[in-house]
Amino acid sequence: LHQVACSLADQALSVGGMFMVNVALARTESKEEYGMFALSYSVFTFLAGLHNAAILEPYTVYGSGRYRLHSSAYFRSMAWSNVGVGLLLTGVLISLYVLLERFAPGMASRSLLGLAITVSILLWGVFQRRVFYVQRQAGLAAKTSLVFFVAVVCGLRLATKAHVLNSFSAFLVIALGWVAAGACFARKLPFGKSPEAFLQMEPGYWRLHWKYMRWVLATAFVFQLMNQGYYWLVAALVSVREVAELKAMVLLIAPADQVFIALNYLVLPLLAAHSATGKMEDMLSTW
Repeated sequence: LHQVACSLADQALSVGGMFMVNVALARTESKEEYGMFALSYSVFTFLAGLHNAAILEPYTVYGSGRYRLHSSAYFRSMAWSNVGVGLLLTGVLISLYVLLERFAPGMASRSLLGLAITVSILLWGVFQRRVFYVQRQAGLAAKTSLVFFVAVVCGLRLATKAHVLNSFSAFLVIALGWVAAGACFARKLPFGKSPEAFLQMEPGYWRLHWKYMRWVLATAFVFQLMNQGYYWLVAALVSVREVAELKAMVLLIAPADQVFIALNYLVLPLLAAHSATGKMEDMLSTW
């Protein structure tokens, strides 16, 4: 029950921080400005879904199961992979912004630039919390999200008072929240002191990773494309103002999704651990 409570608190605080950002923007900015933020954040949600399938899901399953005895070396390898993916996405989004600014200035929104600058930090925040779940320390994930939530609320208050809150600065506030949260609990990550390199111990790992990842990635791509595609269809066929209205309605039903996600974060590592140790009865009872 304690782990479930911590996982629910983690989801409530991490999503609550984003809820506060949405409320602040919706109340202070025009519908067009808020609509552009919603579109840019839908891009991040789409990328985060693919990132979950490509990095987080394999790390959760293998980190909790097959490679639990080499957790530090495996964590370091996946942490560098996560950083690499973040930097790659930063480069792609900045290039996209530059191209849009040159050939389609109306689509080169400052919210897209804000996402491009901060995407790697946002993905690291998600990765760090998942590491704590693999370690069976949902309390640390909840504490990380608590720091994030407090930092975001403070950042929003300062930005509002200074009259600088917009779709660009909103992404900076979110990123600073994850920087503060990450700094507070970075020492809890399993860096370890062993010099062993994971890929030297498991030279064929990426083949195994791809074998698992490809199906999850394909499913995630279709799911995210369908869900986030609605925002872009509304923007193209109706208006950006209506995107703002749609986003505001979606926020009201988001808590139901977060309950399911919170339970999944607890159950998946347990299933992987029971499977790796051959405890099929425990795995089925957990399921």
